[in-house]
Amino acid sequence: MTRPAEWTGWQAGASWLPLGGTLMMQSLTSPSGRFTVLHSCYEPSLAVRDNLTRDRVWVSDAPCSSLISLGPDGDLVAWNHHGERLWSTDTAWRGVRRLEMRDSGKLALTDAAGAVVWSSPIPAGSAAPGERRVAHGSVMHPGESLDGQSLTSDDGSTVLWHSGRIVRVIVRGHTSHWDRYYDQENILALEQDGHLRVRALDGTVVEEIAGPGAEFVVVRGRAELRDSAGTPVWSSAGRSTWMGPVREPAIPQEDDLAAWFRSLAGDGRGYCVAVVSGSTAAEVLERAGVAVTEGTWHQLTRACRPVVAAVAVGPDVLVVSDDPDLAVTDLAPSVVAVQQRHPASGYWATFSVHRDGRLLTEMRDDPRRRKGLTVPEVAVALGEITHGLHRLELVFRLTGVVPSAARLAGQLLGGGRAPQIPVPAEPVEALPVDGYDGISALVIRTDFTDEDAWDRVVQELREPWLDDPVEPFAISDLRFAGQPPDRLLRAIRAASHGPGVFFLADEATMREPDNPLLAVTTEWDGEPFQDDDEPFVTQFRLRPDAAVEVSTNINIGNMDFKDFAGGGTDNYVMERWT
Repeated sequence: MTRPAEWTGWQAGASWLPLGGTLMMQSLTSPSGRFTVLHSCYEPSLAVRDNLTRDRVWVSDAPCSSLISLGPDGDLVAWNHHGERLWSTDTAWRGVRRLEMRDSGKLALTDAAGAVVWSSPIPAGSAAPGERRVAHGSVMHPGESLDGQSLTSDDGSTVLWHSGRIVRVIVRGHTSHWDRYYDQENILALEQDGHLRVRALDGTVVEEIAGPGAEFVVVRGRAELRDSAGTPVWSSAGRSTWMGPVREPAIPQEDDLAAWFRSLAGDGRGYCVAVVSGSTAAEVLERAGVAVTEGTWHQLTRACRPVVAAVAVGPDVLVVSDDPDLAVTDLAPSVVAVQQRHPASGYWATFSVHRDGRLLTEMRDDPRRRKGLTVPEVAVALGEITHGLHRLELVFRLTGVVPSAARLAGQLLGGGRAPQIPVPAEPVEALPVDGYDGISALVIRTDFTDEDAWDRVVQELREPWLDDPVEPFAISDLRFAGQPPDRLLRAIRAASHGPGVFFLADEATMREPDNPLLAVTTEWDGEPFQDDDEPFVTQFRLRPDAAVEVSTNINIGNMDFKDFAGGGTDNYVMERWT
């Protein structure tokens, strides 16, 4: 695989960002080291700073955001973690090719000829001479430092971020594993004696981190200080947590890719991205039922919606559609695809691999299903990404295709198609949960043989949790007598505001000691697992007084069902099934 042409000569942390690139807790520093633009998850989210005076000379209107992207349409956009657009420069489809941090202090979007399409103002006093030895790329050499800048590993997966006060090592798709929060402004420096130190602005040492060493390098999964032979003398991560290398050169990371396709599909729309082998773009579009024309994505979407577009990438065809329900099996016998139905919900998507007309692998999030993950090429590609939920990156690692933002912004074959009318599934009557707050324990009674036992269950459900009174959402209705968990699960899933977990007071609850409830996850679809599925815990028993803690933590996203079901602790799990 090779990098797309727009990335030629680019280095992370340098002075410019190519079309299709992102800043995620990262910086761009002007060639002289005088000015830096830094993205932060704190306020201000995007700002330019004069590194000599340490003053912010321009602050964007972007609120707190998870990343800044320069999508294939040329619009510089701030996105939140739900995939919602927060701010932009309104430069879509105006020929933008780069974001540049200039020595004048101007942050500029430029076209292919270098002409400025948009810029921040030139700050007063920027003509005064001055430069600073700022580390950039992935390496800090002796005598260099970070003060409101970042270093990024060569594969783009890992960032060492310095905000002026906070230092963090962040792996995309994971939380930071090395954090330093100081109570004063500081500089992180690799000094001439080879020691890595944090110094206050008055020069006093705040922390002696490690040393001596010859260079400080950010690599995949960690930052490390190395000696002159290249041997690590200190690392931010323990050896047991070191991540393996990826194929080089790296393809764009998941965050970049997701921002690309969100910018194409538009706010509030899902999308489908597929790689088809053994076919041509025209043949794929014909199978998709598209009246083929040629134009940019912008021109195609102005003419009709939904749109399917295709472009040849080597021997394969990259297909992009703003129809998340596109029937990918109609495109060709061999297809690898991601279908993102609800962009506002973050990672909820379906990844599938079809080979010779057969479904080889499927990773579906809602309802959850994992199939064919042990297929050798799929297993290898999963090992090369930083997070199992990074489905777009997985598509391109599996197929060896490297998408190009510039190519997506150019002329494409494509056109509109009639939206598919889904085949109606067997109707499921939604369980009435009007008034449910989405957090308290939702308990359904299915056994009516022992009123005293039911009264004990309700009393335990009302036991205070964290010193607060608790009121469960209990349903005691003879219509649900004897109903199995899978049938009630489908009724819960059909409700518009169902919980992440619900509880059954069934026959075992009424007859067994401690009156254990059956906890059932709504990530499950109620169908039995097949031989090539990856099973997971769907149900377990727990005492009624533990239901509110389980329900609250799952429904607010603080913990997952498996955190309780897989722990095997006496507090929760009494029996479990897969």
